Amino acid sequence: MLKKVLALVLTALMLIAPFQAMAVTESEWNNNCRFKTTTETTLYDRETNGAENVFTAKGTIPAGSYIIVVSADTDGKRQISYYDNGETAYAWINSDDYAWAVKNVTAEDGRTYSLPETTWGDAEAVRKYMEWYYNEEQIQSVLAVMNGGTAETAPQPVAAAATPEPIATAAPVTVESTEIPLPIAQPTAAPAPVMTQVSDNMTAVGPAPTPKADTSYLQVTYSQNGVTQGTAHLVTLGTVTSVIAIGNSAYSIATRDIAWSTSAQSDARIAVVSNILMSSAWLRNAGNAQAPRLANVPAGAVVAVLEPSNSENYTRVYYEGRIGYLATGLLSFTDAQTESQAAVLSYEGLTSGTNKITVWTGPSLNTYLIDYYTIGTPVVVVGANDTGDWYCVELADLGLQGWVRTENVTFR
Repeated sequence: MLKKVLALVLTALMLIAPFQAMAVTESEWNNNCRFKTTTETTLYDRETNGAENVFTAKGTIPAGSYIIVVSADTDGKRQISYYDNGETAYAWINSDDYAWAVKNVTAEDGRTYSLPETTWGDAEAVRKYMEWYYNEEQIQSVLAVMNGGTAETAPQPVAAAATPEPIATAAPVTVESTEIPLPIAQPTAAPAPVMTQVSDNMTAVGPAPTPKADTSYLQVTYSQNGVTQGTAHLVTLGTVTSVIAIGNSAYSIATRDIAWSTSAQSDARIAVVSNILMSSAWLRNAGNAQAPRLANVPAGAVVAVLEPSNSENYTRVYYEGRIGYLATGLLSFTDAQTESQAAVLSYEGLTSGTNKITVWTGPSLNTYLIDYYTIGTPVVVVGANDTGDWYCVELADLGLQGWVRTENVTFR
């Protein structure tokens, strides 16, 4: 594999180490949780029967149990992870059976930070939590208040929205709906692509999709053998292959053969949301933690880097028709991959049928699931962990990377 591929794998492994360690004791687990159950909560297993979800009760956990929310709402339930005698366990619970368990702290810098309530009073726990998302100056600002100030605990009701990253905001923390707030920073409307020819390195994949409301595709140039052929609109970005639109048609093309305007280094013009501690990250309107949220970006998403990290540790990116900022600490940077191997998802050797395979945010069951994908789904393998029992895969033309067990991959 390329050095950059290996570096990305090592980065994921480094990130996962503290997550695995945090369940060693119940206290350490609680210090990483921003939600807790509000009542004795029934745990469910989920099975899929075609398009139908079947939930079966399997036990309960007490009120006040600290949890991590893994998935968005599905049929009135959400998947969670919880502490179970030194191990991380997974189950589904009713979506209205939990609430925020955070302490809102107004720090010396004037900002309000949201921390797991169990960390307050423990400088080491506060630091361990904050260093994933904030710089040293921000951490010191919070610790200064903890050592000589007060803060109020303010658990808030949970709305049906995807789990956000830890945030700093001037108002009490709540989960917004998925409605996009204004103002919205959007790509400048791109001129119509100028095509000299459809290159031999492009494959037609169907009609060009229409951009969603209030979005606009990023303009890119595409080339063949190093010679620019024309301009196109970027539909989906991957590290291996991407989808571009020219006129009314969409084409799959090797990502190394497209380019866009960016001030990032050539080996850091692409980023993967390597946020294995949560299922998503917020794309913001400006490069700071107080800026309005534009969209929820799932872990594993591949984004185009437009500007490198700023002084607030936010990176300007393009994702699915929107230009905004993601927390730099949640990104792994790379360039287009030139070494990969085509494969499909499989179950016990089967590559067709209704079985589904879980794709995870890291090479461990102690990370978050990205989604379930039916066997036979095309993927490209771009890396592996050091023990060789997990592959890092990119879902072909979906702009998404994740991890699956090696036995669930069949090479073409």
